[in-house]
Amino acid sequence: MKTKLSALILIAALLSQTLVSCGSTDDGSETTDTDATSTSNETTAETTEETTETTAPAADVSVTELADAVKEALGDEYLPDMAIDAEALDATFGVKSEWVEEFYGEMPMISFNPDTFLAIKATEGNVENVEAALNSYRDYLINNSIQYPANVQKVNACQVYTNGDYVFFIMLAVIPDELLDATDEQVVYDYCVESNQKAIDAIDALLG
Repeated sequence: MKTKLSALILIAALLSQTLVSCGSTDDGSETTDTDATSTSNETTAETTEETTETTAPAADVSVTELADAVKEALGDEYLPDMAIDAEALDATFGVKSEWVEEFYGEMPMISFNPDTFLAIKATEGNVENVEAALNSYRDYLINNSIQYPANVQKVNACQVYTNGDYVFFIMLAVIPDELLDATDEQVVYDYCVESNQKAIDAIDALLG
């Protein structure tokens, strides 16, 4: 009887050790799985952050978009309707092709109207070259060109404007008849400056 009882106690002890051993293995597996999941999540987060920084688009606006914004801002007061080509850009405005990444330019087909809009995105390191060329053209118009009396203040008010890599030549204004008859030329000049400012505001709205 004692022999049977001893045998039963021995079997019970063996079973108890087996169960404890199995429970320890399960706990270890769960801990390992948790660590692996945590590492995987951290790696994914780091990868996502790098991708976001790398793929973020650079702020950029085409010269055509800028021209469209100016036309919308001025409406019927935008008169230029003849495209300025690369040859005219060099011959008339003195802007070399190697200074230009892209450009958009228009002037009226009717020579009586001097209205002109030119948007140039300069190549790296050439913003100042484009500015100098357009300012030289502006100086020529104001100081040496022959203009109809009605256009003198419009020409005097023309502007060279720079925003980042973009350089603009802006001469856009439809002067009301009542101002054309005004004896105070400053009033006409101020009106033309305000009209050009509409174009600048539209440009800044896109470029910042």
